[in-house]
Amino acid sequence: MPPVPTKVAALVMALAVLGGAREASAGAVDRPIWVVFRDKGGEAGTSASRAEARARLSPRSLARRTRMDPESPVGFADEAIPAAYLDSVRGTGARIRHVSRWLGAVSVDASPEQEARIRALPAVAAVQAVARRLPSPEEPPWDVALPPARRQGAGGWPPDIEEYGEAWEQLALVGVPDLHACGLDGAGVVVGIQDTGFDRSHPALAGAQVLAERDFLTGDDVTADEGADEVARGQDTHGTQVMSLVAADAPGRMLGVAPRATFLLSKTEDVSREVPIEEDHWVAGLEWQEAMGADLVTSSLGYLDWYSPADLDGETAVTTVAAEIAASRGLIVLNAAGNLGPGEGTLIAPADAEAALTVGAVDLSGSTAGFSSRGPTADGRVKPDVAAPGQDVLVARPGTADEYQRGSGTSFATPLTAGVVALLLQAWPEWGPEEVAAALTSTASRAGTPDNEQGHGLVDGLSAAGLYCSCHDLDDDGHFDAGCGGDDCDDSHPGIHPGAVEACDGRDGDCDGELDPEEGDGDGDGWDACADGDCDDADPAVHPGAAEVPYDGLDQDCDGGDLVDADGDGHAGEEAGGRDCDDADPARSPAASEECGNGVDDDCDGATDAVDAVDCPTAPGEAPSGPDGCGGCGGGGAATGLLLLVCGRRRGGPAAGE
Repeated sequence: MPPVPTKVAALVMALAVLGGAREASAGAVDRPIWVVFRDKGGEAGTSASRAEARARLSPRSLARRTRMDPESPVGFADEAIPAAYLDSVRGTGARIRHVSRWLGAVSVDASPEQEARIRALPAVAAVQAVARRLPSPEEPPWDVALPPARRQGAGGWPPDIEEYGEAWEQLALVGVPDLHACGLDGAGVVVGIQDTGFDRSHPALAGAQVLAERDFLTGDDVTADEGADEVARGQDTHGTQVMSLVAADAPGRMLGVAPRATFLLSKTEDVSREVPIEEDHWVAGLEWQEAMGADLVTSSLGYLDWYSPADLDGETAVTTVAAEIAASRGLIVLNAAGNLGPGEGTLIAPADAEAALTVGAVDLSGSTAGFSSRGPTADGRVKPDVAAPGQDVLVARPGTADEYQRGSGTSFATPLTAGVVALLLQAWPEWGPEEVAAALTSTASRAGTPDNEQGHGLVDGLSAAGLYCSCHDLDDDGHFDAGCGGDDCDDSHPGIHPGAVEACDGRDGDCDGELDPEEGDGDGDGWDACADGDCDDADPAVHPGAAEVPYDGLDQDCDGGDLVDADGDGHAGEEAGGRDCDDADPARSPAASEECGNGVDDDCDGATDAVDAVDCPTAPGEAPSGPDGCGGCGGGGAATGLLLLVCGRRRGGPAAGE
């Protein structure tokens, strides 16, 4: 059975301590608590359990996860908590608020008596069972397509400076107009926002593309205020302001950073109170955002009232643990540093998460805002990671026909940075949390000397985008031209770039600075080594169609061998070690018939007419004949008689004189 992940195990200990502290002070009243199970039952890790976990994820989520971990995009933390465990908790009379697969935990409303019974449950002591959790019927189907990109305003793209309205200054500080100028607007990127609620009736947000929304306070799909059913008046104010910094599209009044992005909205914060149950809403919202396929999630919420600074060590707070798990699945999580500065160690959770991109605030001159929370984390890490404008920034004013206002807080610096991340992901869709963090931190204003006020400094979106905005990819092969800093040695040919397969075309197809050894015309004879079949590209006399010099051991015409049968009679010449005594005459070869009387060794047996007693044994004036067809013998005397005698015997008749 898979063990409980290390960070979740640490969470169990942290909750035990925190739970005891609350019990001592809260009195005998119902209160929300976390119940963390020690395992997920006997079926954890099986193919059925993993298949069920996979089925609840959208294709976008699976694709993102697979980029992070091609072998195991779905793991133990995604598997369901057994139903029997949940039933045992309900059996105590407590009410389950949320179930967190990632944490292997549930949050419940319980009285002290119910809490005591929960602590004694076998499930909490590693009771095993088999179960699955069905998806909520309110969840939209996974085949929901992203709406087509569109703008509320009539202006073109990139926008003119007048279209930014009063938002120009805050956007220019982080390089947004420059990113817009190179065509980036957030299209195709899914941005998740976790906040207090969202009123999209404001003109700046009326055209925002929303894929789905979920209210984790009331359990429905309405994230705007719902009148008498709302937990507090103006509940959606903060979230609306936050959303406007990313999504606003009111040319001449206010433009957000990524107005053509698609949004997932989760309402997780109850503004009427600040109690630990909001952690549970936050975790539930984050799991929903990740499963729905968000590319990044921005949260301007934080939790500190029930944690001490020592707990902000990157592995104790519930929301911190959840943020780490989300990042391990490729989700980019941004969180506000908090507004408790200027003292050191004033971060809020989950800003202490190592994998979260924590954002501090600066004013419109670039100086650190006095209220911006500072690091370090309890374990000594520098936080925040970067900073963005968060003081006196322009936001939409909720509940108005077309009004805007100024506001301050790391709550506003964070969505500005999230918008920049959306533009970076549009430019570089394969980037994950590490690549995005590296791009932002390495190009920010204090990249070389990070500190606990601004981290690596003010975000520089244009520099973070790198070659996407400073170079060009004319052949659209994903590699930028070497002439402007890229690595594509031929930006006019989509088949030539680093990593391409070297083709036999005389070009440096893989941009490694050299041709394939078999490629090109090295000897200048007009024949390419691999394209034309030049078998010796160092010798201009060697190429297909060249005159073959026989018997020299060279293949001048590149037909696969030297010429050793010049007359084409099927027999190699003696110069090549063959038996053809005349490789210029196809009538002379070891297989030819001897023609007697012509003074030539036709059959290459080494003998001619007068001395070839075998082939030409005739008497003077007698036409020779024989099995090899010799004829026309001449001469006389004793030699002639000998030849005739031999020839007669070969014919099988009596020899002359017998």
